[in-house]
Amino acid sequence: MGIDLITERIEKAVAKVINRNLKNLFFKAEPKEFLEPCDRKITDSFVMYPDPRPKHRHHNKRLLQSPFFEILAYKTE
Repeated sequence: MGIDLITERIEKAVAKVINRNLKNLFFKAEPKEFLEPCDRKITDSFVMYPDPRPKHRHHNKRLLQSPFFEILAYKTE
């Protein structure tokens, strides 16, 4: 399962799923919007390409922050 904010990346991933006959799912969403209402536990999670925004003004847009880790910890088995 993949979650991303960029439509183009989602479209490329879906095309690969179709071409390779895979069973992966991709969603365009904020991770928090996706994880909070989810009623299932997560067994594994991988952050493949966190957006490393080095400028301080982009700090609030970074994925790897305390609120994300708190939600992920709660949802993990």
